[in-house]
Amino acid sequence: VAVIALVAIIVLGSMYYRADLERKVADLEYQGNKEFNALNVEIPEPMAVRAERAITFFRQANELRPSSFSQYYIGLCLYEMGQYDEAASALQSLLDTYPDEGTFVPPALYKLGLSQLKAGQNELALETFGRFKKVGIKELGDMAMLESARILDAMGQHDDAITMYQTLIFEYPSSPFAAEARRKAPKEYLEEATPAGVSDRPLVLLPEGEDN
Repeated sequence: VAVIALVAIIVLGSMYYRADLERKVADLEYQGNKEFNALNVEIPEPMAVRAERAITFFRQANELRPSSFSQYYIGLCLYEMGQYDEAASALQSLLDTYPDEGTFVPPALYKLGLSQLKAGQNELALETFGRFKKVGIKELGDMAMLESARILDAMGQHDDAITMYQTLIFEYPSSPFAAEARRKAPKEYLEEATPAGVSDRPLVLLPEGEDN
């Protein structure tokens, strides 16, 4: 009886500890999300200021119980704080630790490419954006192709940039980013890139000057 009682106490204590830990983590993640996204705030402070406050909550949550959610937002906060090398490291850590996490892998991979680009690592950014097509990630793939084309253009590799625009139009004909690709690619490339019936599909345009 004493042994059974002891086991019951241990099990119940463990369950209580896990439940209490989950509550603490959930509260920290909520507070971080609230700060980062300026929830229930009429006039948000600058993004960098909010990110600096939010990252403390996400780091504490990740120390208590590592998760792709906290790790992703740590990367986002570092990016918004202008710490691009650190952001790239945090996002790469997420991709290494949670390679099969469907919710956060595409945005983390895209933000990793942007972090590398901001850090002046154009070749690394190109490689990162290229992973979308290489491993068959469709979500945000159009944005990755657009960024790749812009990088290639900036590096003077205009033929490669045109090929990337052409691929974007062919693989994501209804993407809002195909509009920029159509403006950049010569007409003869558009005719080659556009399969039958694509011209009839609806095209959603971004507002003029909107930054992706």
